[in-house]
Amino acid sequence: MRPVEQAAAPAGLSAPVWPREAPAARARAAASGHAPAAIFVGLLALGLAPLWLVPHVPTQDGANHVESVLGLLRLPHSALLQHHYLPNYGPQPNWLTQLLFAGLVQLVSPRVAEKLVLSGYLLLLPLAFRYALPRTARGRWAALAIFPFLHSYPFHMGFWNFSYSLVLFFAAVGCWYRRRGRFTARSGLAFSALTVALFAAHSVSTAAAFAAITAVLAWRGGLALWRARRHVRRRSVVVRGYLSRAIATYAWALPAIALLAFFLVHQPKPYAYRPSLFDYAKHLASLYALVSFDRRELFLTFPVALAVAAAVLLALRARARRALRPVDGWLAAAALATALYFLTPDSVADGAQLTDRLALYPFFAALLWLGWSSAPLVTVRRAALALAVLFLAATGFRLAKYQQLDGYLAEYESVATHVPEGSTILPLTFAPFGPREGGAIDGKKLLSYRVQVFQHVNGWIASDRRGVDLDNSQAKTTHTPLRWKDETNPFTYLNTRPFGLEDEPPCVELWAYTRLVGRIDAVLVWGATEKSAQDACGGAVLAELARDYERVYVSQPRGMAELWRPKAAR
Repeated sequence: MRPVEQAAAPAGLSAPVWPREAPAARARAAASGHAPAAIFVGLLALGLAPLWLVPHVPTQDGANHVESVLGLLRLPHSALLQHHYLPNYGPQPNWLTQLLFAGLVQLVSPRVAEKLVLSGYLLLLPLAFRYALPRTARGRWAALAIFPFLHSYPFHMGFWNFSYSLVLFFAAVGCWYRRRGRFTARSGLAFSALTVALFAAHSVSTAAAFAAITAVLAWRGGLALWRARRHVRRRSVVVRGYLSRAIATYAWALPAIALLAFFLVHQPKPYAYRPSLFDYAKHLASLYALVSFDRRELFLTFPVALAVAAAVLLALRARARRALRPVDGWLAAAALATALYFLTPDSVADGAQLTDRLALYPFFAALLWLGWSSAPLVTVRRAALALAVLFLAATGFRLAKYQQLDGYLAEYESVATHVPEGSTILPLTFAPFGPREGGAIDGKKLLSYRVQVFQHVNGWIASDRRGVDLDNSQAKTTHTPLRWKDETNPFTYLNTRPFGLEDEPPCVELWAYTRLVGRIDAVLVWGATEKSAQDACGGAVLAELARDYERVYVSQPRGMAELWRPKAAR
C-alpha cells in the first residue's frame, strides 16, 4: 500500500502517512496468514476424533499386530506359544510399529496402545507432509491437502507399518529436497537415518521414496543440461555438479538400499495377481485406495482426485511462460509413480493390496509440486479448502460407520469370557465383512464393503486369554515378529485349498489338524447362516463341527458368534 500526502503540510515539506484503513488491512493480512495454521490444527483434531469416540477400532489386521507382538513378548515364558511359533528376528521391514507397540504395552493396556499407535500416524502424517513443503503461504495452504488421505483403505486394513512409512516417506523426500543432494555430514546422517527408519517401516514406501528422489534429480539434471546445451564449459559443470549430488544421495542412502535389496532378493515368489488394465485405471482415477467401508465413499474420493488434478492443470495454465522448470521434477515423480502403479501386480510373494498403496504416491507427488511451484496462491488455497471440506464430510461418514461396526465387534468379543485361558482357538469366519443380504454367501454386503473387519478379531481374544489364534495370517509371512513352525502351521494342515482358512466360507478340515498337529480347544464361528450350509465348503465344515464339537455359547443380541468345544472335553 502506498503512502499519501498530508494536505496541510508545511511549505516545502510533505509528510507521508498511511491511510486510515491500513491497520485494518494489515490485520486482515495477518489473519489470513494464520488461517491455514488454525485450520490445520482443527483438522488434526478432527482426524483423531473417530478413533477415540468408539471402544473398538474397525481394522482388518490390527488384531494380528497385537497378537504377534504380545506373542513375541510372552514367547520365552509360554510353552504353548513355543510349541507353535518361532521368533522371526532379522533385517526385514515391518519392525517399526511392532517395536513402538511393544514399548507402549509396558505402560498401557493393549487396546489403548493400539489407539496410541494409530493416533501417532494420524498426527505425524500431516506434520511430515507440512515439513516436506516450503515455509511459504502457498506451502501452508497446500499442507491442508493431505487430510483426505489420512483414513485410507490401507489404514483401515490395519497396515500399521505401511501407514507409518508414509510419514517417513515425506520426511525422507522432504529432507532430500531441501538440500537436493548437497549434504553436510550432519544432514547426510539425518537423511541416512530417515531412510533406514523408512525401510524398517515398509519396503513399498522405501522404493517409492527412492523412485521420487531419482525422478526429481534426473529431471533437474536433465533440464539444467538442456539449458546448457550451447555452452560446453557450462555443460561440464552441470554434469559434474549433478553427478556429485547423485553420488552423495545414494551414498548416504546406501544402508537402506542394501537392506531393501537383501529383503527383495530373499522374498518368496509363489504367484502374482494382476487385475485388468481397466480396473487399474478406474481405481486410480476414483482414488479407490481411500474407499473402505461403503461404496458410497466413492462420491467423496472421486472429487478428491478431481480436485488435485484440477489444481495442477489450473496452475500449469496460469504460467506466464510455458517453459519447463526445475520444480516440475515433482510432476516427473508423479508420472514415474503412475507408471510403477500400472506395472506392479496387486499381489506378489508375501505382499498384497499393492495397488491400493502405490495409487497414493502419484497424488502425493502432485501435491508436493503444488506446494513448491509458483502456482497462483488463490488456486492452491481453493483446492486446499475444497479438500478440507471433503475430509470433513468423509470423517463424519466414517464416524457413523465406526459406531455401527462397534456393536458387532463388541458382540464378537463377548465370547472371550467363555474361552478358557491358554486355549488353542480356531476362528471360522463365515462373514468377514459382516452380514450379507438374505444370509447368502454372495449376497450384498450390508456392513463393510472392502475391509474384512471381522476376519482377525479373534486375535484380541487369543491375546486376552493368553492362547493361540490359528488364523494368525501374519505368522505365515517372512516379515513379522513371529512365524509358524513348519510342523504346526495351521495354514498347511487345515486348508483344503489355497487360502481356505480365510475363504468365505472357510474351506478347512479340522480332523487333519487335530490328528497331525495337536488339539483345538475352541472353535469360534462368526456369521454362519442356514445358507452357509448349502455351500460345499461351508456345509462340510459345519457338518464336521456338529459331529465332533458341541456349541457352548451363542452371542447376543444377533447370535452371530458361536463358541464350540470338542465333545471329548465334556
